[in-house]
Amino acid sequence: MSDAVTVRPKDWVPFRCRLCGNCCRNLRGNLMPEQIDIYRLARFLRERGEVEYMEDFYTRYTYPDMLEDFFPVFLINTVDPDDSCVFLKDGRCSVYEARPRVCRLYPFTAFPGQRGKAFHFFQCMDSNSTHFSDGKILVKDWMYQNFSREDREFLTAESDTLQLDAVRGLRKPCPLGEDTQQPATSGALAHCIHALPDTKQQ
Repeated sequence: MSDAVTVRPKDWVPFRCRLCGNCCRNLRGNLMPEQIDIYRLARFLRERGEVEYMEDFYTRYTYPDMLEDFFPVFLINTVDPDDSCVFLKDGRCSVYEARPRVCRLYPFTAFPGQRGKAFHFFQCMDSNSTHFSDGKILVKDWMYQNFSREDREFLTAESDTLQLDAVRGLRKPCPLGEDTQQPATSGALAHCIHALPDTKQQ
């Protein structure tokens, strides 16, 4: 990802989504879904009959990598010479309803705050200059529409967990099939969910 600048909820910034799909291209090594994203995507794809277990999602749509040379993560696969997201089909997102948080918040991102602030917000200044040539959006409104309470709670909890792990030393992710109620560090939660709950109507 490119440079980012701090923005406040009350700021108006130039942006217009042109439905061009450019923000879904040139993503090799850049799209790291969070555990809650993986769960939502796998559940969404299960309802369409494309996966059955969490392992299916990892196998078909992600590849492993190392963050900072020591922390294992999974990244979304890319395809074609332009390294498009594997879910970009005919110029449109095929998993739009369950797209990762980073996609929903674009062109912004959010991190848990400090000194009394719940979150810090940033605008991602990437190479898609046409996105920022006209139009106006209010940061507060964008976050209200796209940054759900569930995402806020998850991001805060994960941040707290990572801070504890930094002090205690990283705990090992639990293998598939073990008790899913034990505490899980970043990267472990999704691995601990062996089978997705049945969300279909009975």
